[in-house]
Amino acid sequence: MTYNLKMNLIRGTLIVLIASSLALSASAATKTIKPQTATTTATQRLLLKQQRQASTTQAVIVKGQQRGEDMLTARIMSLGSLIARIQTMNKVSDTNKTAIVTSLRSEVAALITLKSSIASTTSTTTLKAEISSITQSNRIFALVEPQANITAAADRISAVIVSLNTIYTKVNARLASSTLTNGTSTAVKTALSDFTAIIADATAQASSSIAEVAGLTPDNGNKTVMASNTAALKDARSKIVAAQKDLNDAQKDIRIVVNVLIGNNGNKK
Repeated sequence: MTYNLKMNLIRGTLIVLIASSLALSASAATKTIKPQTATTTATQRLLLKQQRQASTTQAVIVKGQQRGEDMLTARIMSLGSLIARIQTMNKVSDTNKTAIVTSLRSEVAALITLKSSIASTTSTTTLKAEISSITQSNRIFALVEPQANITAAADRISAVIVSLNTIYTKVNARLASSTLTNGTSTAVKTALSDFTAIIADATAQASSSIAEVAGLTPDNGNKTVMASNTAALKDARSKIVAAQKDLNDAQKDIRIVVNVLIGNNGNKK
């Protein structure tokens, strides 16, 4: 019995020692694993954050690219229409038409290049600068459109002048075969003399306005060039206004002569 008791005690002691050893090993393993788990979780969070940031950046780029494309497409189409419009002008010299069309085509080429750059950019900073340049550096509507519109207005004025001169020639032919009283003769001569002077001035004003804007180039942010362009456009517009007033006055003079001729024919009857 004593022997068995001793053996049982020894076995119990061994079991306790083995259990303690296993517990210590499990605890050590747990302590070793926990830092690894924490490190893995932190890395995953960082990766998720980076993915969200990349997704947001890409969305900003796509939205900016679409905005830039829309702005540039509108400007390119507008310039294309202006080029076609100028090329059909009959009263503007080929030299002036070539100068303006060349300027317009140069701007179209620059906008197409910018459009391509915006479509391929991957930097939000670069994209922002390129979109800003559409309105800041490429000052299309600040110069090119007014330039073309002034030229178009001058072309219309020149066309009206041709029509009025045709009427003037016909009126003179009628006057040659008409007998006028001294009073009506004086009124007709005054009107025709005034007509001739007014038409000459309208012609000069229209031609000068075209010449003044034909050689202008975009300022690209240069304040000195901007001021010069603004002054030239303002002066050219004033000449267009003066020429249009001349045409109105010229039509009044022709109407005076025509009314005299109509009245004279009525008196003959």
